Amino acid sequence: MSGLPKHFDLRHLAIFIAVAETKSMVDAARRFGITQAAVSQAIVRLEHAVGRALLDRSTRPLTLTAAGAYVERQSRQVVGLATVIHQTLGDSDDFAIPELRLAAVDSFVGATMPDLLRRFHEEVKTDRILLLSGMADRNIVALSEGRVDGVMTADNLEMASGLPMRPILSERFVAVAPTDTGKTDLAGLIATHRYIGFPPSSPLGRQIQTHFGRARIALDARTTIDRPHLMLSAVADGQGWTIATPLCVAASGVAPERIRVVRIERHAGWRRVAFMTRQHELTDANLRIAQIASSVAATVLPSRLAAYAPWLPDEIALEGHDPLEAGAELE
Repeated sequence: MSGLPKHFDLRHLAIFIAVAETKSMVDAARRFGITQAAVSQAIVRLEHAVGRALLDRSTRPLTLTAAGAYVERQSRQVVGLATVIHQTLGDSDDFAIPELRLAAVDSFVGATMPDLLRRFHEEVKTDRILLLSGMADRNIVALSEGRVDGVMTADNLEMASGLPMRPILSERFVAVAPTDTGKTDLAGLIATHRYIGFPPSSPLGRQIQTHFGRARIALDARTTIDRPHLMLSAVADGQGWTIATPLCVAASGVAPERIRVVRIERHAGWRRVAFMTRQHELTDANLRIAQIASSVAATVLPSRLAAYAPWLPDEIALEGHDPLEAGAELE
């Protein structure tokens, strides 16, 4: 683009095409709502830019020179595409995104796939979807650095101050133990089983450590594992018990008969999952993504969680899954 000469711009090309079509500067001026002098000036500037005469001014009506015919033919597609871009972006954000880049916390993706991806393909206008999963901290950093367009993340709001956010769900912490455990409370599990924890460096590990530390419940993890499916596989193998969330349970892939989910009656604590995006970017598409995430969670999670314990679906509070009003803003 740096090689384009001064005054070689789209408006001058559009005015020139109008003159070529009407063979009249007066009619072209009327079409654009400008003066005949402004049309003449635009044509002169375009001729200076290309270094050739584009109109034969000795004829009436005006005719194109050979250079003018070439410019008129090549310019139609350029001006047409520019008009489409302006109308599409000016009238609505409902346009096809070349590449939709999303990041999501592992447990949410694991608990809602493949339904989540299917809905994205069906309902979001995009040519390509890039879906990344991992710890919430890394996802928010990826959003702030522009490497992704939106994140479904778990309650690290202190890292995302000022970012538009729409809640998806809240979930209570639960205990997960081997099936042969006879204990149904935290004190009993702590006294009789080895505790396996999430690393304190992970978002979920920090949340659990902070919450139960405030409740003065000592959790001494001699083993830490950073992935829910690995964690619950170890629990299913009888190596200990853990504190997790309903999403972690649903995402683990561990058969319900291999683990026992225990409700934490006191000091359970909550974790929130929300959709975040950058300010003023892909607003309509991001609203649709947030709506799909909430809708999928409301549709698939209750039955998946009930397979582990009939009361487990009640440990999730679904938010924001009602249809969004057109043009609504992210909260």
